[in-house]
Amino acid sequence: MAMPRDVDIKKVALMKAEASDPDLALLRWAAARGLLLSSLFGMLSLTEAERDRMFERLLDDSKWTAMEQGATEAAKPSRTTAARTASSPPAGARAAKPASARKRG
Repeated sequence: MAMPRDVDIKKVALMKAEASDPDLALLRWAAARGLLLSSLFGMLSLTEAERDRMFERLLDDSKWTAMEQGATEAAKPSRTTAARTASSPPAGARAAKPASARKRG
């Protein structure tokens, strides 16, 4: 198994170096590989049509572009996030419960 593993190590390094979102590229690759191996070993519980549809979805870059852009945007805090962080209570502080949620007694 050393030879296939060495080939995979090179593929992964290449994906990490070339992809705009390496994690997403590796996720898509791993998902496709899982579908393939599960199918080859007769362990896939999907129909052939469902499997083919999953492969098509993995190959469809338009389905993943928004996620790639989202990953890039997630690295930068948005104004909303910054405002929310600035107005949030200090760590360890408990928020007051609304009167309707307090126990009566």
